[in-house]
Amino acid sequence: MNRQLYLKNKKKKFKYKKLSLVFLVLLLGLSGYIYFQYSQGLQQASGKSTVSSDETVKTEFNGAKKEKMDKVNILLLGVDSRGEEQSRTDTIMIAQYDPENHKAKLVSLMRDIYVEIFQTIKIIK
Repeated sequence: MNRQLYLKNKKKKFKYKKLSLVFLVLLLGLSGYIYFQYSQGLQQASGKSTVSSDETVKTEFNGAKKEKMDKVNILLLGVDSRGEEQSRTDTIMIAQYDPENHKAKLVSLMRDIYVEIFQTIKIIK
């Protein structure tokens, strides 16, 4: 009886040692990966290039150059949410930037606008 109990306990200990060893290997691998990513981030942040000076990357642009720059339109939406209530838009603005003349325009739309959708009139609030 004691021999069987001894062997059973020995098998359990072996399982725990094996499981601990696998966990330790995974932990070391994960730590190495995290360290590698961290050091790569530090190199990029400090401006050190990972490409050596012998390995220059050359790119060519074969497309046509735009003579006139397009205006940029940006929709600005302000969100109003209070706790658990459903959030809604409380501010609607359209910003436009003209890079050619270096001018910006801003238009604010009223929150309560009558909009015709599929031949019906709805109020958006």
